[in-house]
Amino acid sequence: MNAIKVLGLTVISGCFLSAHTQAIAAPSDDFGTEISLSTDNQSKSDIEGQNNTFSMRSSTFSLNHSMPIHNQDVLYMGFEAQQFDIKTQALIPGTQARVPDKISGASINLGWMHAMDNDMSLTVEGNVGSLSDKPFSGSNSLSYSLTGMLEIPSGERNAWELGLGHANEYGSSEVVPILAYQWNPSDTFQARIGLPFIEATWQPHERVELFAAGGEGQIELSSTFYISENTALFAGYKERSWSARRAARTNDEALLNFEQKETSIGISQNFDPFTVSLMAGRTSGTKFSESKDDDKGSSNRLDIDGSNFIRLSISTDF
Repeated sequence: MNAIKVLGLTVISGCFLSAHTQAIAAPSDDFGTEISLSTDNQSKSDIEGQNNTFSMRSSTFSLNHSMPIHNQDVLYMGFEAQQFDIKTQALIPGTQARVPDKISGASINLGWMHAMDNDMSLTVEGNVGSLSDKPFSGSNSLSYSLTGMLEIPSGERNAWELGLGHANEYGSSEVVPILAYQWNPSDTFQARIGLPFIEATWQPHERVELFAAGGEGQIELSSTFYISENTALFAGYKERSWSARRAARTNDEALLNFEQKETSIGISQNFDPFTVSLMAGRTSGTKFSESKDDDKGSSNRLDIDGSNFIRLSISTDF
């Protein structure tokens, strides 16, 4: 029952290790190209402690391609563009800076995996991009990451993952160790347990799939019911977050941070070769903050009331 791809319910890639330091998953025989486009609109809501409101519209476009090279190597390439249009007259407390009307950017991802003769595999992945009110305006607007991981089989189904990740996404440039265990006791249950994250997928029935992931204060839960091979209903809870760099800042470690919780329901339909997903829900715990230029250990935050949102996603692969 997996002919349909349910969009919007995927694991928060990289958040549980560090910024985009989660290595690329081991490849299958499904090489090719996947293209997706999503847009959502968040209704107007009040800002606590201020006589102002906040609303946001966002769009994301992604293109991913994988291709075999020789018999034991796979090359991965990816591109993603994002834009967040924000409507508010609020000033961030402390800095008294205006929230940017638009935050946008793009990133490029390149990965390579080599399968060894002893069933181990080595993966190297790099990413560079910019998310800012003035993207690609200079070197201090760029974010980057580099990850290396060795996968070591453990029995017929399981494997260890050992590696290192380095990124500047959240204003630091620390090297983060990667340690995880792939536990796949059956065809209907798979888990990935690591430091400091865990994710698991369970299919208790051929028409039902449950997913859970958590780590570093982030949680995602989803349930999917496959009405048919081409139609699915889903419900979920997810913490959404992103960080951007304001072009006019004196401290390279000062970041614009957005985070919120989403509870949603939706439907996904396969119109071969396209899959369309429509999701609606309610946000809570929305926060927009910015690090002080003179004190990287503090932040200035807007607390935003809950609001309704709707999201439309379209994807295709070939």
